[in-house]
Amino acid sequence: MEDVPAVLVLYDQAVEWLVASGRSGQWGTELWSEKPELTERVRRFARSGGMRVAENEGDVVGAMWLGPAPQFIPAVEEPELFLSALVIDRRCAGLGVGQALLDHARAEALERGISLLRLCLLYTSPSPRDPKTTRMPSS
Repeated sequence: MEDVPAVLVLYDQAVEWLVASGRSGQWGTELWSEKPELTERVRRFARSGGMRVAENEGDVVGAMWLGPAPQFIPAVEEPELFLSALVIDRRCAGLGVGQALLDHARAEALERGISLLRLCLLYTSPSPRDPKTTRMPSS
């Protein structure tokens, strides 16, 4: 739970960046730290035990949540690890933080004996689309 405030800062940065990029349809225009339901979502991620953070010199620079697929995602017949959230400090864009988190997710799936790692691709620009999932090679 100690990382929740830092992770909320990452989400706030992401919202600001999306809005500045003309993509407010992705997560809206309100900061996550100002919306109780989104603040609670991050707390749930932390309480679940599935939140992983990347740090640089003691600062949280990325976060992800691993666990079961959300209910709105079509089920699969094999065991899986689902990456439901991924957010990176905008100041670290292009420095490999996201890749390091994805590599960690792959390694964690393999450690659990799971060969399927999926994530949800939500995007609304230029037009709304249904959530898509993608399979990531776990080895």
